[in-house]
Amino acid sequence: SILQFKLKSLLASGAATLDAALTGSFDAPALTGHATITDGRLRPFDSPHSVEALNGRITFGTNPTTLENAITLDDVTGRVGNGDVRFGGTIALDGYRVVEYDLTAQGRSMRLRYPDGFSSTVDMNLFLTGPRTAPRLTGSIDVLRMAVVGASAASSSSRLALLAGGGPAETLRPAIAATPASTIPVTLNIQVRAPRMAIIDTKTAHVDASAELTVGGTFEAPTLNGDVDLVGGRFSAYGNQYFVRESTISFHNSFDPIFDVAVET
Repeated sequence: SILQFKLKSLLASGAATLDAALTGSFDAPALTGHATITDGRLRPFDSPHSVEALNGRITFGTNPTTLENAITLDDVTGRVGNGDVRFGGTIALDGYRVVEYDLTAQGRSMRLRYPDGFSSTVDMNLFLTGPRTAPRLTGSIDVLRMAVVGASAASSSSRLALLAGGGPAETLRPAIAATPASTIPVTLNIQVRAPRMAIIDTKTAHVDASAELTVGGTFEAPTLNGDVDLVGGRFSAYGNQYFVRESTISFHNSFDPIFDVAVET
């Protein structure tokens, strides 16, 4: 309830027990003790995924490394997309005020419905660091598997055929949801890596690709740089058989792709 009161775009549930003491002066308080989270769940309104099964201990007190007041995450675990996630690190405090972040999140085998029309299984290692006024989210995301799902699987061949025939590229652009303005400008620098894998594998289409991408910018204005390399493949559409040759889909500080695709039929 406290989280939902402070963050209007968040759904939260679960239980927590608190055993802490507030000492010192009103202008320079010191919080010591701990809180234990049991079966917590957090979900932003605009996210298809939530952090579930949150369990662990949060300690309030002096950071033994910096000797500053801090909130420390002690072995806090959860699940995202049926994959295990472990949270750690500290949040430095000056009285009641957050001063600096030094947090980590490690996820394994998380199944995400992203990008739109795809099911992706990924590992992640993310770090939120820096002062409160200019935090940075860095790290890496390794794609283990990716597949077209649902209605997108049925239409993937016709989309590829439109692209091969010089059709509008807009049919392949992912939908980017509007992000509400934030008072904290979080800077992004996340590496996304995908080895060669079948990104489309249906009865009518099979396409292999690899990717090296960087998500930059900020949460409010993210950017995407890098290439998706189509290694090869084939698909059937409109009574024709097509063969995909080595091709590239590039991103230059934008989520709008630039296609350089070679197809024979």
